[in-house]
Amino acid sequence: MPASVQLALAGWTLMLAGDYSLEAWEPVVLKAVGARMRARTAAKSTAELRRMFASLRAQGAEGWDDVTPEMAQRWFWAARPDRGGRWKEVAISTARNRRCWGLACFEEAARLGASIDPIELAGEPIPRPTGFVSARPLSPTELQRIQVHAQTGLFVSRRLLIVALSVAGATATEIALARLPDIDLDACKVTLRGTAARTNPLGAWATGAIRKWLINQSDPPDPNGPLCVSADLSLDRAAHSVTVRLGSVLRDAGLKGTPGVTARSLRLTTARDILKSDGLAEAARFLGSSSLDSTAAALGFDWRRDG
Repeated sequence: MPASVQLALAGWTLMLAGDYSLEAWEPVVLKAVGARMRARTAAKSTAELRRMFASLRAQGAEGWDDVTPEMAQRWFWAARPDRGGRWKEVAISTARNRRCWGLACFEEAARLGASIDPIELAGEPIPRPTGFVSARPLSPTELQRIQVHAQTGLFVSRRLLIVALSVAGATATEIALARLPDIDLDACKVTLRGTAARTNPLGAWATGAIRKWLINQSDPPDPNGPLCVSADLSLDRAAHSVTVRLGSVLRDAGLKGTPGVTARSLRLTTARDILKSDGLAEAARFLGSSSLDSTAAALGFDWRRDG
């Protein structure tokens, strides 16, 4: 029996029994919401919506008739503990995601027979923060311009290598730490070291750029030394040097000062492609981020549109 039919029968059974308790409806609605999303997104949304049901019950709601917009709003903005156990106010991106998931929950409940108004319960959409422009992914034309200007003239410098590793998801610090053994051109992968150690794929352009740089070296690079910066620099200075070189590429490509275009945009561009193909969790892993919320905000991710 198709899942959609099973869910419809479950809702019909609850209505026939006159059971509108949140406890009874929770598993049915969560399954219906999860069916609308990719597996990774569904897992996160389900976990958050379980917290929402717990919050509603803690506020005194036993059934759908007891749920009010004010209760939903309290959950959207409810503080949560960090890894150290300290309670912190949630970011706007988190509140926005919670509202989207809450709205989906209310919509599925109404579709299955609950007498509620999903729009009324979810309230007005939470606007994005204004007043600043964060880094954003590049357009195809912007990326192409940067790739063209990664090399200056006939001389193949380290900045071609730096751009390639940035496209592969490396931060300035990770680029500064990169060594020759970290790069596997045959497997098209690079191992990034640091606090978020991981192995990322090298796309076709990045693989070709690194191969080109290696071919143009008169002497093989020291396998034990940094590949992209001088060995005598401290890590902070080395990372700053990487950022400066990426800035020079943006300037030469005519993108310096373009709203939302920073050195981080290169990483976000590839992460956006991974988000489309493999989901939000993989995009966060590619960036070395432990926060799905910050990754979603950086990539402009909205599960209702992309999930």
